[in-house]
Amino acid sequence: MEKVRFKGTTGSGQTTSQYRGDLAIDYVTILTDTPPLPPVKWLESASNAHDIHYAQGNVGIGTEEPNADLSILGNLSKPLSGHVGVNAGFKHVTGVDTRFTEELMVGDSPLIGEEVFIVIEILGDAELIIDVAHTVGEVNATAYTDSDLLSVRAGAETEALVVYQLQMRFRFRNAL
Repeated sequence: MEKVRFKGTTGSGQTTSQYRGDLAIDYVTILTDTPPLPPVKWLESASNAHDIHYAQGNVGIGTEEPNADLSILGNLSKPLSGHVGVNAGFKHVTGVDTRFTEELMVGDSPLIGEEVFIVIEILGDAELIIDVAHTVGEVNATAYTDSDLLSVRAGAETEALVVYQLQMRFRFRNAL
């Protein structure tokens, strides 16, 4: 920053009582009608250019209209590999090209058709047991499971914090 100097005389006449000399101005503020554009916060990469948005000071992932400092809109379910089948009235689920041992854990809650179950036992990549019998059965269906909502990793690529979706189900039975 530089100082700006103006030379001049105070007053309208040339009398000896008027001040003559330098006048120093330390800074000048310039006001305009248009607010300045915000600085660019980051550059979007080609792979996620349609998923990350910056608007009014907020960041949105998966939403073009973030309404909080960080707004995330995503699909909380992810499809499992392959296809599954289960007969109506049975708890035994079989798969083709599935990887149950890699993609599921006991206690996970997959969606098969329109029904959600809890995995009780994983017998292999193509077989598992669910908590209750499927009511209508499914053939050649895609199964879905909950994904992690937030994962924070430490510098050594270890997970320091994982937030996942917990789904609770309640079943009411007629009491006699």
